[in-house]
Amino acid sequence: MMIDKKPIQDMPNKAFGDKHFASEFNTVKTFLLKTADAINNYNINITGEASPESSPTPWKPGDKNIFEKWEVKTAGTYTNFKDASLNPIIVTADDLDKNIVQIWVTNGVSKKELTSLPSVDYNSTDLNPTSIDKAETGKTVANFVSEKLEANISSRINAGENSNNPQYFKAAPDEANAFGIRFESNDGPASEYLSFKRVFFSDDDPSGATMFKKEDIFIGLNRPSLISFSYWFKKDEFDSIFTSEFKSYLGYVDYSFNAADIIAGKESIVNNTPDIPEYSSAVGKCKIIAEKEINGVSFIRVRINFENIVWKSTFTGNTIAYFFLFNGSDFFQKQMSVYDFTILTESAQYDTVYNGVNNEFSGSTSLKDLNDRLKAVEGTGLDIRVKRDGDILFVGMPFSNSKEIVSKLNVFRNNLTENRNVNFEGEFLIDKDGGLTSGNLIKDSSDDIAPILVGGSYIGGNHGWALPRKITKTAHGKTYADIGKVATDAAGNEFTIIQITNANSFIICAKNKATDGFTYTFPEPSGTLTFPEGAFSGYTSEHPGNVFPFIKSVKRQVLINGSEELGGGERKCNFVDVIDVHDIYDLTSVVLKVIADRPSGGYTSNLDFTEIGADKLINVSIVYRYIGNTCLINQSFYNYKKMTFEFANGIQMMAFTGGNLYINKSTPLSDGTKTYDFRKGENWTSAPAGPIYLEKTKWENSTNSPDRFIQYDSSKAFAVGFVKSKGFDRTNNANAGWLYTSRKIYPRIADTQTIEAFQNFSFQSYRSYQDRSNYPVGRISKVEWLDNGEYYLMLDWNASIFEKIELPKEVIGKKIEVIEKTPNVSILSEVAISELGINVKVDTANVYGYCVLRIK
Repeated sequence: MMIDKKPIQDMPNKAFGDKHFASEFNTVKTFLLKTADAINNYNINITGEASPESSPTPWKPGDKNIFEKWEVKTAGTYTNFKDASLNPIIVTADDLDKNIVQIWVTNGVSKKELTSLPSVDYNSTDLNPTSIDKAETGKTVANFVSEKLEANISSRINAGENSNNPQYFKAAPDEANAFGIRFESNDGPASEYLSFKRVFFSDDDPSGATMFKKEDIFIGLNRPSLISFSYWFKKDEFDSIFTSEFKSYLGYVDYSFNAADIIAGKESIVNNTPDIPEYSSAVGKCKIIAEKEINGVSFIRVRINFENIVWKSTFTGNTIAYFFLFNGSDFFQKQMSVYDFTILTESAQYDTVYNGVNNEFSGSTSLKDLNDRLKAVEGTGLDIRVKRDGDILFVGMPFSNSKEIVSKLNVFRNNLTENRNVNFEGEFLIDKDGGLTSGNLIKDSSDDIAPILVGGSYIGGNHGWALPRKITKTAHGKTYADIGKVATDAAGNEFTIIQITNANSFIICAKNKATDGFTYTFPEPSGTLTFPEGAFSGYTSEHPGNVFPFIKSVKRQVLINGSEELGGGERKCNFVDVIDVHDIYDLTSVVLKVIADRPSGGYTSNLDFTEIGADKLINVSIVYRYIGNTCLINQSFYNYKKMTFEFANGIQMMAFTGGNLYINKSTPLSDGTKTYDFRKGENWTSAPAGPIYLEKTKWENSTNSPDRFIQYDSSKAFAVGFVKSKGFDRTNNANAGWLYTSRKIYPRIADTQTIEAFQNFSFQSYRSYQDRSNYPVGRISKVEWLDNGEYYLMLDWNASIFEKIELPKEVIGKKIEVIEKTPNVSILSEVAISELGINVKVDTANVYGYCVLRIK
């Protein structure tokens, strides 16, 4: 056993900051250090039960001191335990009958220790707390504890003050005759107990009207004769706002205290004999009970006591109205910080921080706290279900109280007619805890993986190179042996057969005409193609669609909770990672390699272009993390060779049937026939007349590109977007994405980029699946996830609303970072509380609102 002295040594010599305690504290500190030294000089062992055959730990002079304590329950001679005279320790039956028996051993010398068992008076009903020689029955102990608890309970009425879910004065917007309340980090008194302060504020003109908040204070049926309210304020704020009166109401009765007297340190007293249902008389007393300075700011603790309350016998309620008021326009466009709001049934004293009814401020963790935490662990985390069936993966996510949404993916596809990468297939709803492999399909996602555009051809996602040409001629006569042969067209361009499609078509590809080594120029054939064996004419040349395979899988894996590889059967977990790493091969190099390596007798089959030794162009690494009801997508592009691409989508989304479409940060857009303002949410049932491009000139702010694309109806929402604070900066893009005539949605991560060899760019995006059936009117979407201790919350609205957003328990008390928001959105707290108040005002000048918050 060793005591770590560093925490004691690190304690400042005047830890209490009060001269009356300094010397006492320093004495205690010195005592603790000496005690630690004394204990550290010993090896102290409580070794368990000894039998007559047991032996203590050997010790010889020069060894570190050893102290051992052995329990004894068996009578006999303990041969190996010798006293100072080298006699063995003897334990008798009588010893064990009347005592607790132990053998203590110090540096090899043993000693028998007997502790008398206390007697019990079974007829006693009263506990004697000073007794040290008589045991008490459970009944006497229970009586004693109950009496003490009933007599000495002293806790604040307002519960939850440090749980970030306060019972009274919760977050609220300012409105007519009512000041607003928001929460910010505590920069004043009681910060060691309370992480937040309240800020009472008024941004709207009250037109001279009084601003107030009313709370119905719980008093129970045991009517207290005294109710005490206390607050810490900044002294200068109190003095500037309450210029004449500091008003308070208890049960709709005015107590107007003299503000000048209060600030001068005097007690202001108001007697009342009201004609109200609750009470017939009371005395109101208000004074400053404590002052302190923190970081150069003066704080005062103001206490309002309502004493000698005479309750009416006809009053049967268990609450009474209490008002906090600001007088008229004195508070217009001002704010007031409020710290450690406390309600007691006794007088608050000095700077005491009173415990809550649930021991919120106790120094140790209570059994209730532990039990709540265990329940939280048991009830959260295992939100994801996952099952593999051959190449197909099913991931079940929470959707509503009765439903799960399942994302179906083809993870392990592996043939030459499509890309060998991970592909979404669709999303369907199932009953909660139902079978994962089938349900009600609500969205086709079979083309939601995104390619890049290189040299005019998409590549990656579900796309192969489209720069070759498809040659069609009935019974063309070409065979696998002709692959790799070079033909010249009428313009002198060289073309190579790279693939035989069937008896009537084959694929040719020109040699790259670009000479810079990193761009692509692949001409189309014209006129007769002259092969070594002769002329070839009478053909048609067309776009080939997608030519495969140019993608080689490097790694495809499904991990449970980031570490365990998914095996057979169904699993539950916190999150699932679907890992997809693949290489895209360079078309220029493939064509040259097909020509150079053609065998003398020709090839005997179509080629896997990823297995012929051609150059790799790009490595794509993606982790799809399913967590909560969100799929986080962490994606990186790494260049093996210098290259230029025209744009990269990063994410894309096929539209489901019906619904509306929302896009943030854009101004009205046109398809040539109709104008859309997607910020409000536009009907997306019918396809646009033409493509719609989100060009920079159509952004609200040319330095802040649209980044959230949401299709929704009354029951569901699918949101895709980019995480602005992570990865590639989209600020310099000329285009934020586009909408196609198929209703498909193509966000864009990057415009034209030339990237050097061995460089990379990365970004984070997301797919969010939401149940909208219980969304309040005005809210379009709520995207959220909690991953690696970092919580993101993205909210979008198209109507005025005041919302209380429930936050995860894991982030309570942490600072809220506002990544971005529209000016008409007010976040009513700087720290995370269980229900975060948000106020949104939508009008003709502000047609929508959004916010993006991060808590970590």
